[in-house]
Amino acid sequence: RHRSLVRSFEAPAAQALWPATGSLQYLSSSSPRLRASARTKFFLLPHYRPSMTDFLLELRSEEIPARMQDKARDDLARLFAAEIARAGLKAAALVTYATPRRLVLIARELPVETQAVSEETKGPKASAPPQALEGFLRKTGLTRDQLTERDGVLYAVTEKPGRATTQVLAEAIPAIIRAFPWPKSMRWGAASTSTESLRWVRPLHGIVALFGDDLVDIEIAGI
Repeated sequence: RHRSLVRSFEAPAAQALWPATGSLQYLSSSSPRLRASARTKFFLLPHYRPSMTDFLLELRSEEIPARMQDKARDDLARLFAAEIARAGLKAAALVTYATPRRLVLIARELPVETQAVSEETKGPKASAPPQALEGFLRKTGLTRDQLTERDGVLYAVTEKPGRATTQVLAEAIPAIIRAFPWPKSMRWGAASTSTESLRWVRPLHGIVALFGDDLVDIEIAGI
C-alpha cells in the first residue's frame, strides 16, 4: 500500500518512508513537558507501554517560491512539535521536505495514544474558612467528598484518560496551517472576501495525513 502511495510523491518524500534514509536530515523536536503551576502537579500513570507508528503529512499547493522553502520546512517541524507537545506527545524524529508544490513532514515513532494523566491541584487547608473551600470547589467542579486530604491540606485529584493520537493530529494540523508564518501569503476563491478566510503562500489544494495505514480525518476551509 505504501509503495503505490509513494509514486505520487516527489522523490525525497518517497525515500523517507523507509529506514534506509541515507543522508536524510533529521530535525530534533523539543521535548514535550507538562507545564504545571505552583499549585498543580501532573503524574503519569504506571504500566503505560504504547506502540509506535509513523505519521506522514503532505500539504499540496500551487508553487512555493524557492526562497521560502527552507524556512517553511523548519517552521513546519517547529509548529508540529509544539502542537503535539500540548497533548504530551513526542516523535522520535522529525523529517521535513519541500518541493515547489509540496511541503512534507514525517514524524517517526509517535505513540498511538497519549498517556493517561492524574492531575493534582492543591487547595486550602482542611481548617480553612467555608468561603475558601467553596471557591476551591467551584474552581475544580468537585464536591467536598471528592477531595483528598493530606497533612491537613485538601487536594483535587482528577484522572484524565489518554486520547487517540489520530484525534490529536486531527486538531493539530488545522491549527498549524492557520498559524503558519509565511513571509507573504494570500487568500483565494470565493471565501477570500472575508478576513477570516484561510491564508497560505499560494492556494492550498490538498492535504494527505497518514498515521501508519490509517487516514487522519482533516478538513480546513473545505480542503
